Amino acid sequence: MSGATSGSGSGAGATAGKSGGAAGRFGGSGGSGRGGALSPRLVVLAGRKGTPSLLPFVAVLLVLGLVGLLALLLLNTELNKGAFTIKQQKATATKLQQESEQIQQSLNGLDGPGALASKASQMGMVPNPYPAFLAPNGSVLGSPTPAPKPSTSAPTANGAVPGAAVLPTTPAPTTPTPTPTGTGR
Repeated sequence: MSGATSGSGSGAGATAGKSGGAAGRFGGSGGSGRGGALSPRLVVLAGRKGTPSLLPFVAVLLVLGLVGLLALLLLNTELNKGAFTIKQQKATATKLQQESEQIQQSLNGLDGPGALASKASQMGMVPNPYPAFLAPNGSVLGSPTPAPKPSTSAPTANGAVPGAAVLPTTPAPTTPTPTPTGTGR
């Protein structure tokens, strides 16, 4: 044998061995040693009978579609909750910012010199016409003298003490002093 085995005398059942290759199967030279042409062998495979059912495929698609829709619904709900929470927090932040500004304005009004002076006068303090100051090196600038004692009478509606002298609101006229002219040289 030269690498090919033959079945019956006609060579219809010949199969190619390791060295025969495709030429031995399809009628080429080198098959069984005979010069005759071999025809290809057709084999019928056992297959499915009837058409396949689409029910499992459709069921899988429906389940996947429903799961997708539920996932979208849950995602949309969570996003709406987050947006609503953000809107509430922004409104709260705006309200707190406005309250903070109002408190800051009232503090600025209480911290001004006019408010401090009125609080000091309510407490019985009087302004000192002879103030003294401390320098950064610790020395005293000016001559410290005690402030005059306030009168014991209560102030009137306009804030003036009864019996106190009223100062004029317009400055007194001043007369210009003549300058001497120089006539020498």
